[in-house]
Amino acid sequence: MLIDVSKYQGDIDWARVKNAGVDEAIIRCYVGGSGIDKKFKQNIEGAIAQGIRVGVYCYSKATTEAGGRAEAQNTAKAIEPYKDKLYFPVFIDLEQDGTGKYSKTVISGFCKEINALGYNAGIYCSTGWRQSYLKGVNADYWWIADYRGKQPANCCIWQYSRKGRVDGINADVDLDKNLSYHPQPAPTPKPTAYDFEIPTRYLHYVENNIMQGDDVRSVQAIVGANQDGLYGPKTKEAVAAWQAAHGLTVDGKWGEQCWTYAIGAR
Repeated sequence: MLIDVSKYQGDIDWARVKNAGVDEAIIRCYVGGSGIDKKFKQNIEGAIAQGIRVGVYCYSKATTEAGGRAEAQNTAKAIEPYKDKLYFPVFIDLEQDGTGKYSKTVISGFCKEINALGYNAGIYCSTGWRQSYLKGVNADYWWIADYRGKQPANCCIWQYSRKGRVDGINADVDLDKNLSYHPQPAPTPKPTAYDFEIPTRYLHYVENNIMQGDDVRSVQAIVGANQDGLYGPKTKEAVAAWQAAHGLTVDGKWGEQCWTYAIGAR
């Protein structure tokens, strides 16, 4: 299940959200002219801790190409700590009253700048907005809102409801369907199925003096650490967080209990 959230959903219990079947979330990061969403850091870190695939969006209020570039730059600054954790493109959200006629100019600035900063760019809008203001625009990734019950054409994500209810969120929440966005190789590991072979020869206690290179990278992919192949302090910290999230003994060491759990979760 895919949802998208912002400060308007309040404090989210991401463990309950994950248990409710949510495995993907797109989180509002930046609001043009206002700054970073007040719940952005809390939301993205809470979702990542639960193994939920994440993406971000910028709510645009720009009316010029320069404004679109500035929104992209501010969004990139906010998401830099999570750059290696993002699964989805960085979306620009086009829905602000009075900005429709500037949309093509704004997305030109935003998308070019976000690409230059090292991210894929996507466009969020309603079916009506796309038909009215974005005719002729070719984009790799469309996220389209349409609540009439019929899947819109030519999009990778469909927002089909604004009135969803999910355990762990004490407010209405947008519900989406990921129709076709499944990049290979995935930027982040799937929460319950890993895209590599588990080295079962290490089904006993192993750490940096034994486990090296690709084996360490496999662990780092599971726990969401930087995949540098070194079992250092940051990897141990990520392992400890992963152990805590899955109810395992928390010691920061990747050993039998962790491999057993990882293999069982495939």
